[in-house]
Amino acid sequence: MGAKRMNKLIGLMISAVLLSLILPGCATPPGPMTAPLPPIRIGTSIWAGYSPLYLANSLGYLDKQPVRQVEYANCSEVVKGFRNSTIEAAALTLDEVFLLAQDGLDPVVILVADVSNGADVLIARTGMKSIADLKGKKIGVEANAVGTYMLARAMQHGGLASSDVISVPMTIDKHLKAFEQGRVDAVVTFEPVKTQLIKKGAVVLFDSTKIPGEIVDVIVVRRSYLHDHPEQIESLVQNWFKALDYLKRNPQDAAQRMAARENLTPDQMGVALAGIIFPDREENRVMTTDGSSPLIPAAERLKRVMIEQKLLQKDIDVKLLFSTSAPAEGAVQPTKK
Repeated sequence: MGAKRMNKLIGLMISAVLLSLILPGCATPPGPMTAPLPPIRIGTSIWAGYSPLYLANSLGYLDKQPVRQVEYANCSEVVKGFRNSTIEAAALTLDEVFLLAQDGLDPVVILVADVSNGADVLIARTGMKSIADLKGKKIGVEANAVGTYMLARAMQHGGLASSDVISVPMTIDKHLKAFEQGRVDAVVTFEPVKTQLIKKGAVVLFDSTKIPGEIVDVIVVRRSYLHDHPEQIESLVQNWFKALDYLKRNPQDAAQRMAARENLTPDQMGVALAGIIFPDREENRVMTTDGSSPLIPAAERLKRVMIEQKLLQKDIDVKLLFSTSAPAEGAVQPTKK
């Protein structure tokens, strides 16, 4: 090969190397990577009314969504998780939300999960025929407002005073064993324990059909989170309703998927769900409309009972719980003695 030709070849090679070094710097830089949204962690306890979340998980709806379900043994642990910011959202009864509100945690309802329509009960041993038969007996009840409220309403219905029975505080995860071991004569409980006890021959003396619209479960977040993370909240709400749609279209398969979590058979799960009303999208829109929710009268009644029973130390504005607006000054007031 001649020297002239060799020099030309070397020159081409050098040019190619230089071009390979220059081109990446001149190329259009790739667009910014979209970081995944931090998930909203929602705490739940064992209760058939929260089963649409279990169903959404089972169907894979939440796999690629910014939603994570955190399961607790009882509602007291859910409340603790919300207080400690271990979770951003919590599935709770209204009375539990009141306690968070009085302590300044500023919860706001983003979803009305369910309304108990027979799923919450006062259930007793075989042979007891009326609430009057419970006089002087031991009744297991969660040491929270909804348990106390159910017991008070049952006693009113049966013509007894709360002081006529012996209340034994215990969380929901202890109800079945305490009843089986004879440590209590009755329990104020709910699904799935209700169905489990009926299977063992227990008798329902009072249930939430006698107090329609008074036992309500909601999903709450802090108001600040509501305004800062709308995408996560939207994903949670939409996947809840997506699961409800599946439950409506495929009740048998849905019951089978949810039953294991509740420690029930699919048939028992179907019975448990029959005692629960799941508000649909439109009903939820009405129930969570700023300050004008039809749940407010029942919430006010519950608040009065809680104050009378000294379960609530401060008065609260229940309308604020159903309003996405900024809280007004003085929304939480000391209870008048």
